[in-house]
Amino acid sequence: MMSSSSVYADDPDPNHVFLEGDALGGGMRPPFGPAYRVSKVSQEAVARYCARAYELPTLIARMNAAYGDNGGLPAIFLDMILAGQEIPRPTNGADCASPIHEEDILAHIPGLLAAASVPACITNWGGDDPVDLTEMCRYMGALVGKEPVFVKDPSAIPHQSLDSSRRISLAGPCKVDWRDGVRRMVAARHPEIDLQEP
Repeated sequence: MMSSSSVYADDPDPNHVFLEGDALGGGMRPPFGPAYRVSKVSQEAVARYCARAYELPTLIARMNAAYGDNGGLPAIFLDMILAGQEIPRPTNGADCASPIHEEDILAHIPGLLAAASVPACITNWGGDDPVDLTEMCRYMGALVGKEPVFVKDPSAIPHQSLDSSRRISLAGPCKVDWRDGVRRMVAARHPEIDLQEP
């Protein structure tokens, strides 16, 4: 079952790295999808119940920031940078995520499916390293020769860094470094831009 790292309850420490056993729930977010978090928590509950009730081997994967040549969170930021739009950043400082490239996602699937169990196995599914999203935006800005513009916004979505230890034990480490993956994404989405060296 594909879940989301948004199931985790907000932590007062903006640098908290989330483990699978951390508390779930909390307030409504994101603002454009107020039922998203509760829907994912509910889906997980149904999946855990079905695993036990029907002895159905189950894996619940909590995806963080997936991206690749077709888009994802970094691509949204890239579009904002190119358009000269302000990029909202959370006021609580929770600005790190665990972005994961589509190549790593595909490589992990066999190991994750093999880990399905009763009761359900739950794992975080993000990149191996926490990435400061403001730094990522600055990197993309340097690639395309445009300075990103940031604005503190209390309605901005706070992001989470995930502990990847369990996923690594189940499916192996990531192979695509975020800088390489982001550079490839920028080149694929905007071949008309001559990329600069940051």
